Amino acid sequence: MRKKSLRITALFPALITAALAGCGGGGSSGTTTVTRTVTVQKQGGPAPTKAHFINSADALCRQFRAELDPLQHRLQGLPPPATRKARYADADVMRQYAHKLRREVVKIRQLRPPRGDEAIINQWLSTAADSIALFQDLAAAYEFADVHQVHVLTAESAARANTAKGIAQGYGFQVCGAGE
Repeated sequence: MRKKSLRITALFPALITAALAGCGGGGSSGTTTVTRTVTVQKQGGPAPTKAHFINSADALCRQFRAELDPLQHRLQGLPPPATRKARYADADVMRQYAHKLRREVVKIRQLRPPRGDEAIINQWLSTAADSIALFQDLAAAYEFADVHQVHVLTAESAARANTAKGIAQGYGFQVCGAGE
């Protein structure tokens, strides 16, 4: 059991960096985030312009960044776990992070995308949701020191998160999809 724990410990910094990189969590850039209230547009009425949709979604993402940044910094700043209790605590922080990301996706899904852009927005949000689900599975694998699953899920989660990030950036978002 000691050998497995040591392999997880050595993997910890790379695991967190890879898994968080594409999840949309912004790194610290030395700037202060200003949070403002966002009104979510309901499905009725005319479809918004692309610029309005981007501004609305980016405003939501900006709000969630204020919640996500402390958890992300906590995850990135954690030393490798030395005990089972520490692994459980770290996995719990991973789950909290995933839960907040999931809430972000749900809120953005409530926005009405511009006419003709529904498919790309759905692809972006579905890919992001897949990444979040994998990140939650990763937390469980990490908690139970399943080294093989940690490697597999880290790669899959990071790949999906980076795909979602690329879709968001390609669409024109400035905050959503921004990350290290």
